[in-house]
Amino acid sequence: MIHQLLKLWGASCPAGRELTQNDKSLPTMHVHEELMDLWGEKLISNQTLFKWYEDRYSTSKHLLTLYSWIRGTRAKHIVEIGFGRSSFVLARAACENGGQFTTVDKRDFSYLFSNEERKNSHLLLGYSDELWKSLEYKNQKIDFAFLDYFSDPKCSAAFCAKEISECIKHLAPGGSFAIHDSIEIIYPISQIVKKVAEENHLELITFPYNYGLSLFRIPGGSIQDSWLKK
Repeated sequence: MIHQLLKLWGASCPAGRELTQNDKSLPTMHVHEELMDLWGEKLISNQTLFKWYEDRYSTSKHLLTLYSWIRGTRAKHIVEIGFGRSSFVLARAACENGGQFTTVDKRDFSYLFSNEERKNSHLLLGYSDELWKSLEYKNQKIDFAFLDYFSDPKCSAAFCAKEISECIKHLAPGGSFAIHDSIEIIYPISQIVKKVAEENHLELITFPYNYGLSLFRIPGGSIQDSWLKK
């Protein structure tokens, strides 16, 4: 209730997010009002993370998986193509790992980041080619990538394969990437998941719910595991 009142008053979020949409020229997300869950949070809280997990939208059951994987593998250089709720989860994981997070979208959602998130997260405005060019120019490698832009029946298998090849080219040893909507048969991406893993000698696991999340990893690499019980 208090979030709704703050929204009506046009109050500024203390964490630096522009959640109340005072500037009508800014782009909005699907069910934008639910982002009020982030009110006052420097990083997405466990409470909000679990609340979103209980929701019924396309990535809800994968948010904890993405967070756990990034934290567990100690990924430092994290990228995402397609801004969404996952962006706040990846931003937190990057912050806690002492890394950097870059999300790419054709719409500028950077105003939704908190002041704390902006310390290690930024939005690259444009399409995937802007990210690939940036990585090439900086000679940077990716520890983890979330490719969430193949959810379109018009997105051909050839295009998906080309984009995945670009991603693999920029992966660090032991690096990984995830693709959402990977089992939804109306999307051509679902036709090539296994083929991509086989042809590139990648480890693959697919979570067969919430439209599917396929997680690929280059074998090898080392992880300093401090999660073991002493």
